[in-house]
Amino acid sequence: MEWLMNLNPTVFAALIAAIASVIVALIKVIIPLFKKSENNSTKATSSINQTVTGNGNTVIGVQNNIKGEKDEQ
Repeated sequence: MEWLMNLNPTVFAALIAAIASVIVALIKVIIPLFKKSENNSTKATSSINQTVTGNGNTVIGVQNNIKGEKDEQ
């Protein structure tokens, strides 16, 4: 370990940065493996209902019925 302490400070800092980069990369790969996947049933679904009867009816606008949880983006 003495050779590590005798390194040039610039090389020592670069070595620490490289090790930290590897650790961060590993963490970014490992964490998504443990996350629970979302079920398709919990995602929000929308349906559009329009009914028009009679002569000369004009539909203005759309009714959006959202079922389930809303996506928060």
